[in-house]
Amino acid sequence: MPYSDRGRGPVGLEHATSVSLARALAVGGLSRLEPSLTTVDVWDPAAGLGFAGFLLVEALQSSGVEVRYRGQDINEAAVSASLRRFEAVHDAEIAHADTLAHDAFEDFSADLVIVDAPWGMDWRQSATAVEARHRAGAFGFGLPQRSDSIWLFISLALEKLRPAKQGGGRVAALVNPGALRPPAAQPAGCDSGSSTPACWSRSPAFPTASRRTPRSPCTS
Repeated sequence: MPYSDRGRGPVGLEHATSVSLARALAVGGLSRLEPSLTTVDVWDPAAGLGFAGFLLVEALQSSGVEVRYRGQDINEAAVSASLRRFEAVHDAEIAHADTLAHDAFEDFSADLVIVDAPWGMDWRQSATAVEARHRAGAFGFGLPQRSDSIWLFISLALEKLRPAKQGGGRVAALVNPGALRPPAAQPAGCDSGSSTPACWSRSPAFPTASRRTPRSPCTS
């Protein structure tokens, strides 16, 4: 399927990354990825139409890297479109699921996670499932205010990475500046600010991919 912003309309813009941002996210995902890797496992928790995921997979495969891609999205029409986009990819699976409530690929650990979750989407409808998962150990970095779910996606992305003793992994995300701090670090009355895209980083001034290490969830 060709890349075109015209194709974003039928599923709603919140479920489809623009082509330009999809390219930026793919570049962020490739940034500083361990060059010795011959196989890369990719998780995309908000796959949408698959623009960013497919661009990333294409880039990795063109470098001779074998890719296993797993994605999911809450929008059924977006999942259908994404499945068509990935038809020619040998090892790709995309599930129709509410990522905040359910991990459709629980036994899958990722070398690389890309995130373009809907900005400003509240998580009230998923609250019961989110809080149950939190009690069971998920969302270990804390639960944000219910008006914005971005940090929930970031938290899941970090937790989905391969364990540090197995080499860890990286997260690249498009987020607004307010999502760059865990909930506990948010000052009282903190506002999410403008919706400026950047790859997830410890510092909004340096848009880089992040790496899971034994001592901390990421380093820049």
